[in-house]
Amino acid sequence: MIELEEAKKIAFDYLKCSGDRVITKVFDAGDEWIIYAGIPGVKQVGAYGALINKNEGNVKPFKLPSPENFKKLKSSELVYEATSNT
Repeated sequence: MIELEEAKKIAFDYLKCSGDRVITKVFDAGDEWIIYAGIPGVKQVGAYGALINKNEGNVKPFKLPSPENFKKLKSSELVYEATSNT
């Protein structure tokens, strides 16, 4: 089972975070984590996140717009959000 902190590390590498770019939001979507990266306080257009399977640790891109992904995001719970001090 992939827990929150491990999922953040996996996404950090997958989304190629460096410098000011960090994990900014994590959503619990049941059997998956939806994770976004960026610069806290800076809005991004056209960004994509990582979708991590909690049981197997498989990672794939989480892109919007997508009817399936909008539904998944809407039914998920925000469990982490970076602040400008994070």
